[in-house]
Amino acid sequence: MKTQRNPVWLLFLVALAGCRSGEGPFPSQRLQLGDERASYSFSDESDAAAWDTFVLSDQRAMFRINEEALEGGILDNLGYIWSINAERYDDVAGQSTMWQTEGTIGSGFGLMCRADGSGNGYYFLISGQGRVSIRKATPEQGVLLPLVEWQDSAVVRRGNEPNTVLAVCVGDYLAMFVNDQFVAEARDEEFSSGQVAVTLAAAGDDAAWVRFDDISTRDVLLLGPR
Repeated sequence: MKTQRNPVWLLFLVALAGCRSGEGPFPSQRLQLGDERASYSFSDESDAAAWDTFVLSDQRAMFRINEEALEGGILDNLGYIWSINAERYDDVAGQSTMWQTEGTIGSGFGLMCRADGSGNGYYFLISGQGRVSIRKATPEQGVLLPLVEWQDSAVVRRGNEPNTVLAVCVGDYLAMFVNDQFVAEARDEEFSSGQVAVTLAAAGDDAAWVRFDDISTRDVLLLGPR
């Protein structure tokens, strides 16, 4: 694991969130990113130890470190599976570059924040069909609840192309950026702290494999309406 400060990236996102030009959508709030808390490139054993890896007894789902990336695989539609990071955060911005390598295009995958080991928390999801969604899982519900329904987004690269997802959880405000552009936001008070995770599900009865690389976390502040 490596940690560092990156003020250039901070200034870039503040400009993105508060001063974007061109056509929408636009975030309703201005954000400021602080210091990088952690980053994981999976090139050494300490990165691997910081994430939950497993193989189900029937081998229908797994997370593993493969070729310097965190890779998840699920053989049919078991719902969402996740690999959770050991660190706990209140307000956090998590980022990862991710791409589907096998399976039906349309499988959902992405980042979680304020997550727990049971899969509760906030889900920031994309699909290779060019769609995005923000959802949550709670102990009381057996399915993911939509905070932002699945919707088309022109900024999501389709098929097996890589996308970089940024998930922001600060106070009750949730925001999602894909490839450095804002795509969705929501408000919710259900969870105030938890862990960062990566997640995926298969579309239908087909298998899905997704790789997650260059995962990082940062402090974040909510500055108010834009």
